[in-house]
Amino acid sequence: MEDDLNMDALIKDMLVFGASYLMIIVGALLLFNWLSNGFLMSFIKIKMRRGKKVLVIINGKLDSYPSTGWVEGKRFKYYDRETRRDNKNKIAKFIDFEDGKPNPIIRLFGVPVIMIDEVNNKFVMVESGELGGTYDPIQQEQYIIRALQRQIGRAHV
Repeated sequence: MEDDLNMDALIKDMLVFGASYLMIIVGALLLFNWLSNGFLMSFIKIKMRRGKKVLVIINGKLDSYPSTGWVEGKRFKYYDRETRRDNKNKIAKFIDFEDGKPNPIIRLFGVPVIMIDEVNNKFVMVESGELGGTYDPIQQEQYIIRALQRQIGRAHV
């Protein structure tokens, strides 16, 4: 009889402990989503869809914000802030892919990404060289050799 009471108290303590940690984790995720201007939830949606949706970075007049979009044939459809807020008419905006132009889809953070100019409703083409930074392997090797050959402990006079 007393063992049952201890077991019930133990289960109750475990549930309270688990619920408190769950609240802390959910609160941290919501805080990070708020700080990243909604990027986290959009990123999670794209990761869960496994390639069926595309992360859209929309460059507006004043700021940039993330959204989701998808490809239907030769047309790219997406929702911007205005169409997401309008609950009555969920009509997606679209941009047609043009033949002969390079593919505007790039991969960042392991997901497909398209950048869109909100004012002109056009794709923002990003060169692949701009994404890689300015990494120079020869210069990096010279830095490593200089660091390894540096003499430590001698006074410089």
